[in-house]
Amino acid sequence: MVEKDRSTTEPVLGKSTEIIPLRDAEGFRRISRLMAEQATRQLDIFTYDLDTRVYDKKPFLKAVKALALSTGNARIRILLQNNERVQKEGHRLVDLARKLPSRIEIRRHNPEFIDHGENFMVVDATGYVRRRQHNQYEGEADFNDRRKAESYRDLFSAIWECSEPDSELRIIGI
Repeated sequence: MVEKDRSTTEPVLGKSTEIIPLRDAEGFRRISRLMAEQATRQLDIFTYDLDTRVYDKKPFLKAVKALALSTGNARIRILLQNNERVQKEGHRLVDLARKLPSRIEIRRHNPEFIDHGENFMVVDATGYVRRRQHNQYEGEADFNDRRKAESYRDLFSAIWECSEPDSELRIIGI
């Protein structure tokens, strides 16, 4: 559930100042979509298994695709901790990354960071969605906390630099 005021105005990246508590899959799905729709430069996702209830929904995928195709400078990076479910069941975000490999990159994170239970998404180093534990829908989002968003982006970038492309998710054409 997304807890917010009763106004009909949606949060705006870089402008809305409230912290939005998130308590269920629907809340994470909705806020992640809203934030991705407003991205203009960069989307970083640090995830345990690319939760299908959040990242494998048409509105979210449409937003990611729009960002990927919007400008040559757009960058979408995904750090995946466990790809077993994605390999078994498939995932439309992985399919999109296969179609746009120069725009969307998926890496398996370095095992040194395996105990980092928190999952997060950072948009344009301005907003973030944070899930305290990958197996629970408890967390928050903020559309305008550059300090925290940059901190998450810096952590993401440090892990990204010592990670490798997830070759198990690539399709090799023969």
